[in-house]
Amino acid sequence: MCTARGAKAIITVTIRTENAAFGDGNKAQEVARLLHALANTLVIYGTAPARLVDLNGNRVGTVTMTKPDRELA
Repeated sequence: MCTARGAKAIITVTIRTENAAFGDGNKAQEVARLLHALANTLVIYGTAPARLVDLNGNRVGTVTMTKPDRELA
């Protein structure tokens, strides 16, 4: 889990869209579902899962939080 509460961080979300959950014109819908679930987890728990899982249960992405090496504008 990545924690965001009270700390400045750079959040990087990586999603691989080459499997079946993103096929048949479902790419935008599945990406939106993943981002919505991520947003809900951040709001409710103040943390992000280290990996993202598609509708079929496959690991399709990661979420990382790092401290910025300089102050963000």
